[in-house]
Amino acid sequence: MNPPPSPVRLLAAVLGAAALAVALVALGHPVPARVGTTTAFAGAALLCLRRARTTPTERGTWTRLALGAALLGGNALYRLVQLSLDLGGPWSVVPAVLTTAAFPVLYSGLVRWNRGSRLLQRRYEAWTGVAAAALVLAALEAWTAHGGPLADRPQTARLVLELPASASAVLLLAAVLTPLSAGVRDPRGWLTTAATVVVVVPVWARALGISGADWAPLPLALAAAVLACAAARRPRPAPPGRRDGSLTAGEALAMLLGVVAVLAVAATRVSALVVVLAGFTTAVCGVRLLHGLRGLTQLAEVRQQATTDELTGTANRRALLHRIAQVTGTGEQVCLAVLDVDDFGTINDGLGSRGGDQLLVEVAGRLQGALRATCVLGRLGGDDFAVVAATPPGMPPTDPLELGARLTAALAGPFTVGGLRLHVTASMGLAATTADDGEQLFVRAATALRESKRLRTGPVLHDPARHDDTSGQLRLVEELRLALVRDELVLHLQPQVDVGTGALHGVEALVRWQHPARGLLGPASFVPLAEAHGLIGPLTERVLELALAQLARWRADGVRLRVSVNLSASNLLDEALPERLLGRLLHHRVDPADLVLEVTENVFAGDSPQVRGVLTALAGLGAGLSIDDYGTGWSSLGYLRRLPVGELKLDRSFTADLRTDHRTAAIVGSTIDLAHRLGMRVVAEGVEDEPTLHELERLGCDLSQGYLHARPLPADELAGWVAARAASPGALTAG
Repeated sequence: MNPPPSPVRLLAAVLGAAALAVALVALGHPVPARVGTTTAFAGAALLCLRRARTTPTERGTWTRLALGAALLGGNALYRLVQLSLDLGGPWSVVPAVLTTAAFPVLYSGLVRWNRGSRLLQRRYEAWTGVAAAALVLAALEAWTAHGGPLADRPQTARLVLELPASASAVLLLAAVLTPLSAGVRDPRGWLTTAATVVVVVPVWARALGISGADWAPLPLALAAAVLACAAARRPRPAPPGRRDGSLTAGEALAMLLGVVAVLAVAATRVSALVVVLAGFTTAVCGVRLLHGLRGLTQLAEVRQQATTDELTGTANRRALLHRIAQVTGTGEQVCLAVLDVDDFGTINDGLGSRGGDQLLVEVAGRLQGALRATCVLGRLGGDDFAVVAATPPGMPPTDPLELGARLTAALAGPFTVGGLRLHVTASMGLAATTADDGEQLFVRAATALRESKRLRTGPVLHDPARHDDTSGQLRLVEELRLALVRDELVLHLQPQVDVGTGALHGVEALVRWQHPARGLLGPASFVPLAEAHGLIGPLTERVLELALAQLARWRADGVRLRVSVNLSASNLLDEALPERLLGRLLHHRVDPADLVLEVTENVFAGDSPQVRGVLTALAGLGAGLSIDDYGTGWSSLGYLRRLPVGELKLDRSFTADLRTDHRTAAIVGSTIDLAHRLGMRVVAEGVEDEPTLHELERLGCDLSQGYLHARPLPADELAGWVAARAASPGALTAG
């Protein structure tokens, strides 16, 4: 069996046959020219079939184009036989039938190229094409009724000419859209369009009463040649995107207007055929419009679903990001609050997923009720929410902390879920900006949220000094990680002396970083970074290790002093801390009573059972507990009663105003009296002059700490300071 001819040979044969037809027409031999036209269409059909076989993704398109080319070739062949044998009568309608059948086939191939095979399964698309052809036919009939070029012909003869023309009009529409669908740079789309435009020329020439028997083979041969060139070209490696090449709802509306125009023109001479065609077009277009409206409704629902959280009905993450992009860059301040429901996993496990979902819905309702109309609440996913607060025109900028307070207050009341009353708290990160970088705003709020979750002290406002990577802070954080294992951290010790006798009672251990390149760094340079980046736990344990080692050395030298070490709020969330501290106490053989652990009042803000449990366990080891910066934070007498606190440290703001403000003196005096009644000692921080020290002595304060006595000193310098004090008994100042 001989192999099929190569595409190059087929294309050469098509081009040769087309050239022959053109030459014969030019020489005045139209009948033999149809031999070349027939041959050209046969070759074009074979090339289309070959392309259908070698390109599976376009198989349906090229198979239909091959069939259309075969029908047009059959038309040319029948014309040749008709002219040669002088066939007439009923056989004269065969060319019109072949041509009319070819155009819908070509149309379906082009629409398949434009829209893809999946969309062709919709029946109303094919019916819309038929309706468009009916409208064109009605227009031609109306024109004929008003003296058109075919007015003198019988209706059957007119339809033989008008049916192919009406079918070709719809084919032209699909042909015009083909280059856009195949890609503007794909020459196959342009070649197919050119072939379609050329092939309908003789059809419309006959419909308009222009005789085309002599020159008709010319455009048909050219059309076959151009279609063969399109089929012979290889498709591009990347398939083009599909576009909608069929009549849209808007075009259906335009067709209805065309029906009205046709009926208006033919108002005085409306034939039954025109009425039927117009009615058919109207019905099909009406159905198409209903489909279009339904599609628009579904599209609106999809868009709504794309921007709405399904569970809570609030905005989703995409809508929140879009809102941030809208309001940033206007020059007005924009606030963003990001919330995370605390311990939601535990709640969800206890209530089940349905109860957890109900709680999230109620949380969203509470938060929404606390917001202004210009604020947008959304759920980021899980138990995370966000609020975008834009500044309304003519209104003062939104205060981030005020926004955080309102949201916190909204969640303060109990929730009833599944018959249970629950109290819910939320960690919250806040950020504000007037710049146009919405993505950075989101990052800052998320950074503040992480700190809020660690500290559990309520909303945290993003602080560029602590959270942003200015002045190489991220590099400093990485260097701090190394410092923890390279023993670059050292302790400086500030004395605490007896107010009455001046005797050294203890010291507070204050960490310093002996940076290899930057020198000695104070805690303000790196402790906030440790908090923000999750290093406060290792840092605190390193300070405890250094303090216990110093206590062990003093014990070996026969010195008995108490050492105070600061703990952060995140340290008190570590339930394993007491056990690890006990291990280090045993390792260094240090009496736990010589260790004082200082915490600030803010750690009691949430009245967390976890914090209370850790503090109780630490006190159970025998270590002392001290409330640092007393009077500046979350003041309550309840924790003084419930927790084994042995010491209160008055904040330096009280000692600074002690001699100038009688109200401050009254508060300090009553605090000292209360502490003594509860069996606690009182330490005054920030004592810098002797008159303040004497006033503290008058009020009954126990210990004094400040620059009046000494700055924080390394351990070896502290020994010299003690020796100097021993040489001058009763000296209370640093000298």
